[in-house]
Amino acid sequence: MAQHKAQAAMEYLMTYGWAIMVAIIVFAALMFFGVFSTKNPEFCQMPPGTVCSKTYLSSSTDRLSVTLYNSFPKDIVVVAIGCSKRLNTTMTCTMNGPYPAPICGTDYPPGVTVRKGSSLTFNLTCEEDAGPLAFEPGEGYAGNINVRYYFAGEMESTRLISGKVYAIAN
Repeated sequence: MAQHKAQAAMEYLMTYGWAIMVAIIVFAALMFFGVFSTKNPEFCQMPPGTVCSKTYLSSSTDRLSVTLYNSFPKDIVVVAIGCSKRLNTTMTCTMNGPYPAPICGTDYPPGVTVRKGSSLTFNLTCEEDAGPLAFEPGEGYAGNINVRYYFAGEMESTRLISGKVYAIAN
């Protein structure tokens, strides 16, 4: 009789042991593939009319690359664009007008036109009160993108839109 109890106990342990081992292996595989990762996904959100389709944060240049898609029914002319943790901040990439000197790079002509239905990539230096931000690989940045623009042919009425961005430095 004692032998039957021992055999039943061994069968019980073996059956549930295998089940527990399979559960541990599945859990380990899910952890390996990042299913339970707490890392925030990268995103960029803009108000209607523009779409922020791609973002890339470079730790080597400390610049945020943002691709804006113009879904307005008209061409737009971007005169300034910037990123900061504050809303409606000073623009750090000025193409035209009475704004700070351009620091986006020389490849953008003054008042760059983004045609309706097309996109353009801007390289931004994000700033705070203490000056330009520097990024380490793997470091996240959460802030705002501010775009000052006007519709082609309507230069007298510039508009400002602000969106949100979260990117991780590579």
